[in-house]
Amino acid sequence: MTQAFKKRGLNVTLIERADHVLANILDNDMAKMIEEELKYNEINLILNEKVEEIILSSSNGSLNLDNKLFAIGIKTNKREIFADCILLGVGVKPNSEIAKDAGIELGFQNAIKVDDFMRTNISNIFAAGDCATARNYITNKDDYLPLGTTANKQGRITGENAAATESNTKFEGIAGCAITKTFGLFAAKTGLNIKEALENGFDAIENKIEDVTRAGYYPDNKPIWIKLVADRKSKRILGAQIVGEEGVKGRIDLISFALLKKATIEDLANYDSCYVPPISPVWEPLNIAALQIMKLFI
Repeated sequence: MTQAFKKRGLNVTLIERADHVLANILDNDMAKMIEEELKYNEINLILNEKVEEIILSSSNGSLNLDNKLFAIGIKTNKREIFADCILLGVGVKPNSEIAKDAGIELGFQNAIKVDDFMRTNISNIFAAGDCATARNYITNKDDYLPLGTTANKQGRITGENAAATESNTKFEGIAGCAITKTFGLFAAKTGLNIKEALENGFDAIENKIEDVTRAGYYPDNKPIWIKLVADRKSKRILGAQIVGEEGVKGRIDLISFALLKKATIEDLANYDSCYVPPISPVWEPLNIAALQIMKLFI
């Protein structure tokens, strides 16, 4: 929406209560590239501030609750900012009250708790999508990430299992794979960041590299940043974050598949990748990222 408003020719201020943007996808250091992209596109970026109040005014300029009120700005914990339009991004929570009232068990973040076959605790009642939990296949714990990809997969499996008594189609879970675009940069995450990995009991390490998306001599080469997280003991891949102008989705999807198969960093360093100058260097950036983090195992 920041990009959309800017394309309409508006002056845009983006206020983020965390210390960096896209905190649910990127670590602070990876978010720096996105923040630079926002500033390059003349977005007024304010970090570490919380919106506390919508400033209201009546049509005659005085605050009067008996009159029709208009939003004219916001108040943070540090300042007031006046604006013609205010858009709030307040997040998502599951609308699970009807299930709770029916005696259905709720789980992580009050989403409807389901098993791998999308069954609830009440016989013959299934749940799927943005109101249901999903097992994270790295931690093997319930997670909640309301995305269309998860909802579609869960919906198909729920339909099969609910319609056929002999069906036991299993939902394999999620890795928390997400991607977004800000002006010219894509930002993506799958699996765990270092903090999440440590909280889940892994002996986790991380490493970040900067590489290029095409052969060095090929025109319009683009930078790409890749951060990997791995378990020091098992060398298992635990997660990744990628930022770049191109080649982001395919690489983050490959990592997500590697997480499903519990692949190791050595697997990622040695897998055979295609090379053609317009879209890849001779050394695949994921191979390089894996080789670099392997040095930390010594």
